[in-house]
Amino acid sequence: MSLSKNITLTVNDYSIKLSSEIKLYQYDQLKLKFEINEYGINVANGIKTRQLMPVQFLNAVLYIESPEGIDSVEYAEIEENAVTFYLSSIQTKHLGVSKMQIQLSDDDGCQITLPEFTFEIRKNIYDGEMQVTDTFLYDVASNSLLIDENNNLVVVQ
Repeated sequence: MSLSKNITLTVNDYSIKLSSEIKLYQYDQLKLKFEINEYGINVANGIKTRQLMPVQFLNAVLYIESPEGIDSVEYAEIEENAVTFYLSSIQTKHLGVSKMQIQLSDDDGCQITLPEFTFEIRKNIYDGEMQVTDTFLYDVASNSLLIDENNNLVVVQ
């Protein structure tokens, strides 16, 4: 029997399947959803076929090994063979390459630990406060509606 993994990264309801190493940015807050399947042997009419089957589990823990140590995240949601974890800025604060590993268990006490995989946390290209200066708001006819004068917005009539 062998296990396969499909990794889907979802940020602000945009999902993308990942086939290579996961790359995140420092202090990101995101949802990781893992679909977990296993290959098994199905026997029908005396014929054995290899078949992809969902893994049924009731509990899941995501272990994160960062350069600072090991942290864990409990599952947020389990639907059929998919488990969702929410990572906060606490889990994405350490720069560099780290490891993740998922541990599953069922109501009979059976437990399986999936192989570890790596991910990288990179520094954002901009790490500071945004300041907006010289703000102007125009309507369609290019008439000035708002002007920023010394941090006070002035409505132009």
